[in-house]
Amino acid sequence: MAYSLEQIDWCDVPLLPAVPDPVWEREVVRRFGFASNMAEYLTPVRWLMDAEQLVEARVTPSISVPLRAFISMVVAMDSSCRHCYGAFRSMLKILGYQEGVIRKLEESLAVNQLTTKEQAALEFARKVSRSAPRPSESDLRELTGAGYSQVEIAEIAYLASINAAGNRLATLLAVPPDPLEEIDANWFDKLKRPFTRKEFRTALSSVLEVPYPPEFVGPGAGVVRALKGSPASAALATVLKGAWDSTITSKRIKALIFAVVGRGVGCQACEAEAAEALRGEGWTDPEIQNVLTYLTSPKLDSLERKVLAFARETVRYHTRRLQELAQTFAAGLKREVLLEVIGLVCYANGLARMSILLHRC
Repeated sequence: MAYSLEQIDWCDVPLLPAVPDPVWEREVVRRFGFASNMAEYLTPVRWLMDAEQLVEARVTPSISVPLRAFISMVVAMDSSCRHCYGAFRSMLKILGYQEGVIRKLEESLAVNQLTTKEQAALEFARKVSRSAPRPSESDLRELTGAGYSQVEIAEIAYLASINAAGNRLATLLAVPPDPLEEIDANWFDKLKRPFTRKEFRTALSSVLEVPYPPEFVGPGAGVVRALKGSPASAALATVLKGAWDSTITSKRIKALIFAVVGRGVGCQACEAEAAEALRGEGWTDPEIQNVLTYLTSPKLDSLERKVLAFARETVRYHTRRLQELAQTFAAGLKREVLLEVIGLVCYANGLARMSILLHRC
């Protein structure tokens, strides 16, 4: 874990160059009010670009805006993601938190400005992100005891998990610092911060209503059901369906990725859902168990072998190691294939952590 931005060993060169898509950006701004600056590193994988807009914090309305930012920063800090850590640190400044308060949070979750209830949420979010070991039912009960409702617990778990996925994505791609960090770059920005803060809070307080896609059946369907009652359920279902329907990689590769990551994180439910998808692709149970144990099978082609070895290595987080892994993995792959595989392993990691919610079902 890094306790300051300066401590993070971050690659200065992105894995892939940014490729703006003005048409997509205009449409996204029309629908959502703004466009993620990270999306230009995800072009042309549309489901992954859209996911950057759909899974953001406005689909967790039961959680206060400051607590969302604190959860996001703590997870980014724990992951040592330079891009996300800097962005959420700046977000807290915009929301009115002084540098001293943020510094104390970096040293300990026991910050005077946070209530005991909020500290419990941050500690749970950290456990979800690390998943070493995975949180247990007793951790869920502790949140209930702290005064959180079932929907609030679901949204805290969602937010921590989706940030864990986003941190991996930004890290593997070595995305440069977010422009949000420039908010204090000059005296004029500092002068207008109170106005920025009001606009920021208003924007983040709005609820992002995402229509449910046709029923999603595949890896992650159980977690989507566990999020019922929160807008995050429809957002996650839309992202997973977009990933599953993409023709850039095969459904077999997708199922293998989710199965391998589920096994690596220790999520039996995720592994089982992915195994069911593999059966639909013609795999037998012995073949599935063999490939999950040894990451090899006569049925795998060279790309699939490469993908599975990569997916397994992303389960545990070490910033520089992940970036070096991505650089090696990228050799010889088309941009869209590389991006889709990276996106899939990141969301598989997020989903396996989010599955703690299945203990409530």
